[in-house]
Amino acid sequence: ADGSPFPCRENVMWTGHLLHVATLYEALTGDDKYRQPGGLRLVDGRGREWSSDAEALGLHLAACMRVNAAGGVPCEPGLVFFQCQNHAMCGLRLLEALGGSRVPHGFFGPERRRFLQFATGGMRAVVGTGGLKVVVVTTPQHTEPFCAPFARERAHLEERLASAARAGCETIAGEHRPPGPSPSRVLGSVPFAHLGSDGWDLTYLGWWADSGRLAGELYTLAVQPKVSRGAWGYGEHPSLDSRPPLACCVGLNIPKSAYSAQILPMLRQLGDGSNADRVEAWLRRHFRREAPAQSHQGGGGEGGGGEGG
Repeated sequence: ADGSPFPCRENVMWTGHLLHVATLYEALTGDDKYRQPGGLRLVDGRGREWSSDAEALGLHLAACMRVNAAGGVPCEPGLVFFQCQNHAMCGLRLLEALGGSRVPHGFFGPERRRFLQFATGGMRAVVGTGGLKVVVVTTPQHTEPFCAPFARERAHLEERLASAARAGCETIAGEHRPPGPSPSRVLGSVPFAHLGSDGWDLTYLGWWADSGRLAGELYTLAVQPKVSRGAWGYGEHPSLDSRPPLACCVGLNIPKSAYSAQILPMLRQLGDGSNADRVEAWLRRHFRREAPAQSHQGGGGEGGGGEGG
């Protein structure tokens, strides 16, 4: 870690989340400071400083997608998780929508469509396990053979942006050209799904995908059958679910109390009220705690004294 973290090509949990947060901040506040040159500033523990901005970070992420065989950005060398693409994709979608942005509507559409074309085929999970595979393995792309392809794709995106500006486009459709040659290959996958992973996938997918129906179609076809069979055990007491997780996500023995945070919003958004009520009732029964009543005794301030004699 001797250089700037902003050009990292294989840590979408940093770059993608940063873009999502920066663009969401502007959407909520109207403050475009993170889109200004140098608006994203990082100082490390040794006092070294690096900077970027939201638009530059968006182009960087899109170039990473274009050199990857799956059309995504790895979370760690070679590993492309659908879940984590959500945050990069939300950030790219917000860049297209922000007032005053140089990025026209639809600018990142080719990157969205390319990833979803791969994911809806190459990331479909083994039947009966859920909707989408947890992860696919691709060629690590932080290596030297990827430098030239990445530079080429970044230059293409810069030219696409400049071309849209010259034409005065507020909306752009279609692709100027597909990605060029890249050393990236799909090497394998974890073939099954996980309900928490599906919840994370589908909670965000409907927001950034070009088709608002896709999340619902995937849920109805592949996720809802598993939910309806009760395979996630929401009748169980949490003590039966208390084993510590193994090796990050690899063991997939993640406590239901954790991944319910992804399942519940998915169910509500996709209109499965009966199963959403079931999950919420389980969480309330085992985890809800009432706040302690505030005491107003003593103090003598407002509300602090008792009734006078």
